[in-house]
Amino acid sequence: MNKEILKLYLTFWSGLLSGWVIDNFTGFDKPELIHELPIPDYTLLTHIIEENFIFALILFLIGNGTAQKIVAFAISEFYGQIAFKFGLIVGLVGTIPHGLIELLGFSFIAYAGQKFKAKTSFFRPLLIGYVMLTIAALIESTLSIYIFQHVV
Repeated sequence: MNKEILKLYLTFWSGLLSGWVIDNFTGFDKPELIHELPIPDYTLLTHIIEENFIFALILFLIGNGTAQKIVAFAISEFYGQIAFKFGLIVGLVGTIPHGLIELLGFSFIAYAGQKFKAKTSFFRPLLIGYVMLTIAALIESTLSIYIFQHVV
């Protein structure tokens, strides 16, 4: 794997975990779901794909590695505060099934943006990234919901 992709990937995870640190200072809530969600939840799937593709497009268009890392860290920190609202273990259990693939997909797309800006071949990492985001959205709208409803 390319070093730049790995750096971007680690930036996303450090942002998520810093969101957990912030939650340590604000206190955790008790986990609860307001209502049962259907599995698979196609409305959620569509929403996740839409949000992720828009964020990926923004990362792609930024095209500058440093600026991408700043944006990736800030957004990940915000989502980390949501994901780890119920504590580290609950956050990891809910995030890892789809997050491993999703964050790597974002990293590939950000890298494709750097290559696009440098006027070199960018299509392959862009395609890989969007395929990964689609797979992650499928996992998030099925397995992640199941975990929160039946395990957590």
